[in-house]
Amino acid sequence: MDCQAIALANDLVKEVLTLSTGLLAFTATFRKDVKDNGSVSVAILIVAWIILLVSVVYGILSLMTIVGIVVPATDPGKPCPVLTSVTGPFKVQIVSFGLGAILMVVYAGLVLLRRDKKRGDL
Repeated sequence: MDCQAIALANDLVKEVLTLSTGLLAFTATFRKDVKDNGSVSVAILIVAWIILLVSVVYGILSLMTIVGIVVPATDPGKPCPVLTSVTGPFKVQIVSFGLGAILMVVYAGLVLLRRDKKRGDL
C-alpha cells in the first residue's frame, strides 16, 4: 500500500505533537527563572499548559487512529484508506496547540509589561 496521504498526516501530527511537548517542556523548565507573581499571568500560564496537554493527548489519539487505519489495510491490493476518522482528533490538536501558543505569547507579554512597569520604563 503506497498512500502518501497517510504518511503526510502522520508526519504532520508528529510535528505538532513535538511542538506542543517542546513548548510545554521549555516553559516548565524556565518558569522558575521568571519572577512574576501576578495572579492573572499565572492563571494564563496554567490554562496554556492545560490546553497544550490537550493538544498532546489528541496528537497521541490521532497517531493511534492512523495506526488503526493502516494496520488493517496492509493488503497491497486494497486502495488507500480514507482518513476521515483522523480529522476530528487532529482538528482538536491543531486548535488547542494554536490557542496554547497564543496564550504563551500573552503570558510573555504580561510578564514583560509588568517587568517594565517595575523598572519605570513605561
